[in-house]
Amino acid sequence: MDFITQLPLPSSFDSILVIVDRFSKMAVFIPTMSSITSLDLANLFNKNIFSKHGVPSSI
Repeated sequence: MDFITQLPLPSSFDSILVIVDRFSKMAVFIPTMSSITSLDLANLFNKNIFSKHGVPSSI
């Protein structure tokens, strides 16, 4: 997981959350704001990752 920040503002988003599945090498890019809180980040994971792929059984 990483953030790409300080992007130009063509819309209301100024950052991109990048999540890479190390097994399949699939990357997910989620537009967000640089002022994201930990609660907002958890909600993004629930909405964009866990809802599509499920919660991991181990880390």
